[in-house]
Amino acid sequence: MNLQARIDRYRERGFQQLEAEILVLIEESAAALFTAFPDQLILVGGATLVLFYESPRLSRDLDLLASPTNIPRPEEVEDVVRSSIQSIAETLGLGQLEFRKDIESPGFVKKWVLANHKALFSIDLTSIGGNVLEIHIVKKAIASAPEKIVATPSANYLLFQKC
Repeated sequence: MNLQARIDRYRERGFQQLEAEILVLIEESAAALFTAFPDQLILVGGATLVLFYESPRLSRDLDLLASPTNIPRPEEVEDVVRSSIQSIAETLGLGQLEFRKDIESPGFVKKWVLANHKALFSIDLTSIGGNVLEIHIVKKAIASAPEKIVATPSANYLLFQKC
């Protein structure tokens, strides 16, 4: 699926143009992170509901749960995301991306991805707050691309967590 088709898919669901573009950047960021850090992350939170379960509510947080014994360094996460989406951001006319540290503490890091000094989305990496039972984890393909696989909790698990 090409870039415009991916954006159009979100537009058809009611998202504004910029929101749809941000969701595609989140998709690409997630795919790159799961390739770079296989079996170390689980994609959780609202973005998961939007990307895979047709939620109409925009989420600008890429929430990642990391194994407490194998959490990627924030600099590594930033490098992977930058290399995976910078060219897409330029194609979309967003320009050069910047990363701003918001919170960094043991077990939790929040970084914002910005373009032209405006926040696009955040990357929240945590190793606190428990874990997801293995039986609730499913593998999902981003944009129907079999090479872009992420691990995420099932829809029922995510919805239960949102209650």
